[in-house]
Amino acid sequence: MARSSVTERDLGWKKIKKSLAKLDGSFTKVGVMEGELHKDEDGGLAPAALIAAVHEFGAPAKKIPARSFIRSTYDEEREGLLAQLAAEKDAIFRGESTPRRSLAAVGALHASQVQKKIRSRIPPPLADATRAGRTGGVKKNQAPRSSLKTRRSSGAVPLIDTGQLIQSITHVEILGGSKP
Repeated sequence: MARSSVTERDLGWKKIKKSLAKLDGSFTKVGVMEGELHKDEDGGLAPAALIAAVHEFGAPAKKIPARSFIRSTYDEEREGLLAQLAAEKDAIFRGESTPRRSLAAVGALHASQVQKKIRSRIPPPLADATRAGRTGGVKKNQAPRSSLKTRRSSGAVPLIDTGQLIQSITHVEILGGSKP
């Protein structure tokens, strides 16, 4: 009787399986990351994440209304993000991408969506006093600030004044629940 043998050759399945396993517990964080500082109105430094949170949730005691740009964008774009994530998972399965690259693609997509939302003039409109301060006017009982003299033409757009907030929107990939 003739003996037969089977030779097993891995054509990349082990690598794909390992990549897919890395997705377990992995995610992308999108928004303003901890540790970044912005110049405040008085020329000092303030945590960028705190400034973002004030605008996202509002600060009624300071008469700052909530202008959600992170939560609302996620709610509006959720289905598309899930579809993009599924497409990226398929790309990993085909060996065309890695978990880090795929998560970065989804993170970059969502960060750009959040930035677009900020540019969309999120209601409510700016208060007259805020608008006056941005265009060079002086608020009641306040000396003019030199930093306000060079404001861009976007002075009437909520959440865009110096551009610091919109430039701070970024993404970080977390693989398997640990930082990269």
